[in-house]
Amino acid sequence: MKQYVVYTCFVLALFWACRKSGGDNRPAAPTPYQVELPANFPAPVYDFAQNPTTVEGVALGRRLFYDPRLSRDSSISCGFCHQQFAAFAHFDHSLSHGIDNRNGIRSVPSLFNLIWQK
Repeated sequence: MKQYVVYTCFVLALFWACRKSGGDNRPAAPTPYQVELPANFPAPVYDFAQNPTTVEGVALGRRLFYDPRLSRDSSISCGFCHQQFAAFAHFDHSLSHGIDNRNGIRSVPSLFNLIWQK
């Protein structure tokens, strides 16, 4: 299943990157996305130089995160379990819910504040 998700993400990203805009075959230059942190926050551990953040990349990531078609049966998106209002975790249940109406074997880890993680 992991390979299916990776393959689907690759195909979608390739399609998105290759689409034509206004008849011009050249892809538009990516728009840099500036991550703004409050002055009293520590410096991020994540190295943005190795993977520059762009407005288009953020939009694509959001779209893929909430797209249920990436699951095996096209019923559950990543955002189904990693709920934004719960720090991108799931606090309603002790175990995550999966496809085919099955419960998972572990809880959903939070995806919040990952720029301060190694």
